[in-house]
Amino acid sequence: MDVRNIRKALPNAEDPPELRPVFYLLFANLGMSIVLTVLVFVFRDSLVDYQLAHAQLPPGTNVEAFRSALHQQVWLRVAGVVLVSAVYLRIGYRLRQGHRAAYRRVLWVSIAGLLGLVSLLLSPGYPLWMHVEQVVQGAVLAALLWFVTRPALRARFAKKQLDWRV
Repeated sequence: MDVRNIRKALPNAEDPPELRPVFYLLFANLGMSIVLTVLVFVFRDSLVDYQLAHAQLPPGTNVEAFRSALHQQVWLRVAGVVLVSAVYLRIGYRLRQGHRAAYRRVLWVSIAGLLGLVSLLLSPGYPLWMHVEQVVQGAVLAALLWFVTRPALRARFAKKQLDWRV
């Protein structure tokens, strides 16, 4: 997808009614991920200090090496969100074109995202403000999963049956 087609990937009023909430929730989830990533990047030092203070490190652990690894996680998150942003734009574009594979990807993104957020919520290594954001993002992903599994949308992206009659 080229840059000129980005507008074709974003939600608009011409979308079918059953597809509109999927677009809005998909891009709301992306927006929340971007905001969280920016906050994590801006507050990376205090976040790393928090994680370090709450980590159960075995005796003899090189604390500076562990701190460095935590800082690398911040950069990996930034890179991951940039990559996911491109994927979300591609999914939106292909959903609008009616591609079943894009529909299946949205279904898997919502399921995998929910599972990932549950694992993060159970992790003690993040401050309260991140857990609050994760709960809100989980609600968005749960709503996305609900809309994606509605009969009208499933029918729109149903597997095409071949007619073998002559």
